[in-house]
Amino acid sequence: MKGLLNVLQTKTGITILFIAIILFFAIFSAVRINCIEKSFDEMALDFHNDWDYYAKHAKDINENGVLIPSVKSNYVIPAGFFYNYFLATCIFVFGTNVGAIYFLQSLLLALAIILVYYFFEDELQPNEKPFFILGLFVFACLDVYKYYTFLLLSENLAIVTIPAFLLCFKRGIQQQKTLYFLLAGLLLGVSTLTRPTLIPFCIFFVISLPFVLKSKQIKVSNVFWFLILAAGIILLLPIRNYLVTGSIALLPVNGSFSEYMNIANPLSFADAPIAFLGYYFKKILFSLGFLPILEPLFQYRPHWMLMWLGYILYLIYFFKRKSEFKLWNFYTHIMILIFYSVVILVAPIQSYGFRMIVPVLFVVYGFAFIGLSRRINAYRQKVS
Repeated sequence: MKGLLNVLQTKTGITILFIAIILFFAIFSAVRINCIEKSFDEMALDFHNDWDYYAKHAKDINENGVLIPSVKSNYVIPAGFFYNYFLATCIFVFGTNVGAIYFLQSLLLALAIILVYYFFEDELQPNEKPFFILGLFVFACLDVYKYYTFLLLSENLAIVTIPAFLLCFKRGIQQQKTLYFLLAGLLLGVSTLTRPTLIPFCIFFVISLPFVLKSKQIKVSNVFWFLILAAGIILLLPIRNYLVTGSIALLPVNGSFSEYMNIANPLSFADAPIAFLGYYFKKILFSLGFLPILEPLFQYRPHWMLMWLGYILYLIYFFKRKSEFKLWNFYTHIMILIFYSVVILVAPIQSYGFRMIVPVLFVVYGFAFIGLSRRINAYRQKVS
């Protein structure tokens, strides 16, 4: 057993683990495809769920043009605007074979595991690496593959683009290579058009530019190219809206921030302050893994609770050690905070399920693993 662990700690062992994960998803997906109940064309004719609209929009793009002509107004639903084009590319390549798309999304899930690993790789001890990958694999199976991989939902793309953005951003800072910042900007733009909950993070980054430049961890030219690429992708939505309607709408929303809050929570703070605040407290607990508190049909997610405990331990460990300030680390935590804040304040997550949270949970897992590992190691040293 010890010999096997020693092998798995090596680069060859890590590669073997990744190949095994890819094969697992490929084989199980090839079997699962036979159980598909609804074809792509059937979804495109229906209007009950997000996946129906995504299918309809993707067919529209392929048949009538990139502006989604069937939508005569500003684009609003579903919110993952870029995912329509991902699906349109899939049906251009595979035809309206939804099984092929689900199979591809299974492989993207394997890719997400690989990207998250490489984002955290230099923070892990050699003996921790195989356990990190296996834990991430279990999480991916329990919370993504089981529920969402075989649905046409934008989160299946975001679970790849968000860690890919973070990895390129981190490598860009570490190596000061313009190519990484170009890729990071591109991926942030794609991630934002896939999950618009990242818009406030983009705004925060722009506002904090003086802080970024003062840190001297990124060259001015690299910041410029990063922002140009990110903005260029994000502006595709308002450009589409202007070409179709003659008006500029920056976000896929139909109302103000406060109106969306009222939709998610019809209670009034003035009339019922305890119930109003209690609703948001329940949403926080939901996000931490206490799902039945908002929707009895969901199950508790004890592994989420453990992950958030580990995440808190990581933050305590980080500040206690007064670790060297790293810009990539700072912005990753800011992204997690903003992402969850937007979901809790605005999104009716009890209706949509936990899919809105999943893309960033992959990143939370990484910090949680390190936090728990450091705490266990500290305890071992104390008792030995």
